[in-house]
Amino acid sequence: MSIEHNHSIGTTLSKDQLVSKPLFVNYCYSIILITLVITLFSSTFVWIGKQLLSAHNVFHIIISLILCLIVVKSVIDNKIKLSSLFFFRKRPLFVLSVGCLGYLINEHFISINIFSAVWVMIAAYGLLGFYIQPAVWTKVLLPLVLLILLLPFEGYLDIYLGFPLRLLSVEWVESLMSGVGIDVAADKAVMMVENKYSLVDLSCSGLKGLWAGTIFYVLLTWIDNKAITWRWFILLVIFLFI
Repeated sequence: MSIEHNHSIGTTLSKDQLVSKPLFVNYCYSIILITLVITLFSSTFVWIGKQLLSAHNVFHIIISLILCLIVVKSVIDNKIKLSSLFFFRKRPLFVLSVGCLGYLINEHFISINIFSAVWVMIAAYGLLGFYIQPAVWTKVLLPLVLLILLLPFEGYLDIYLGFPLRLLSVEWVESLMSGVGIDVAADKAVMMVENKYSLVDLSCSGLKGLWAGTIFYVLLTWIDNKAITWRWFILLVIFLFI
């Protein structure tokens, strides 16, 4: 990206900038945009702050901090600079708009904090695209996906996917064992076989394995510096279910 500074009139010009503006106006754009984003997402920032202080999420916090340190080290090693100037680009604008729209829909209809956090991260990724080179912005996608996957999703996985899958598993086991003459009494995710109780927990649904496998696969992709293509998604499905 070529940037030319015209000191006589104090403007910044760029090929991917739609309109050239004086530096003062450029800084005003940045201040207004960042202020609006912080104001819109303020409640979620408070929730994220509380999660960081929660001992229950200490594992997620430690891994997330390690990931952030790796990203910072990569930025320093590759001498990547964050520009203080705002450059209007279409793709970051689209990502920022999607993040804000998804956030507003979630807050209005569902109001689940962790989903709001995901939309905030997506919007932040779009905002970052106005201040770094497009090629670098694309490479930041995988660390963002990893950071999203490291959010404490276990409870929501259990409520919305794990529990229904566990109920289905109990029904299948009850039908199978009854078919071979073994008496089974089942109540939701609890089975009683020969006066012994068995609880079908979240691990039995396989969701934790899929979640951990996805994190591992994305991490390998980032380490090997692989591009995300349709072949990448096909291999991800094969990796998770074989």
